[in-house]
Amino acid sequence: MSVLDSVIRTFVFACAIMSGVLIVGIAALGFADVIGYQFFDTGVPGALELASKGLAAAFFLALPLAQYRRSHVDVDIVANMLPEALQRLFGYIGLVAALAVFGVIGWQAVDLVTKSYQLSESAQGIIPFAVWPFKTAVLVGAIGSALIALMQILGRDAL
Repeated sequence: MSVLDSVIRTFVFACAIMSGVLIVGIAALGFADVIGYQFFDTGVPGALELASKGLAAAFFLALPLAQYRRSHVDVDIVANMLPEALQRLFGYIGLVAALAVFGVIGWQAVDLVTKSYQLSESAQGIIPFAVWPFKTAVLVGAIGSALIALMQILGRDAL
């Protein structure tokens, strides 16, 4: 295994762990919010805003793992009936599409993160919190997925 492969695997693993931590945090926040309303007549301030931003971040941080495993949605029943050459062609078309989509999302996210940080953007709600870290997670997930797709296109089969 090359150093590049090791770096990519570590990146994918770190993104997946962060995504999992966010999902567990959202679940704990939801649990605390429900308990608060049931027993204390008040929920966790800002729970909805935190959960919505955290869910988007968790989704994008999970994308590099899906791209690494090539486990995005496809129609296996139809694909498995095609000749192997067509399966490979459609596989490359899918990788190019993934590269394009993730690249555009990442490219746009750079501007969004920069502006969010410069303007000290905060979530509207009872408890304001900075939004740029959540947007940065979107940026990292999208750019990471695009780079993994590029490596797969270039034939890095170790990925």
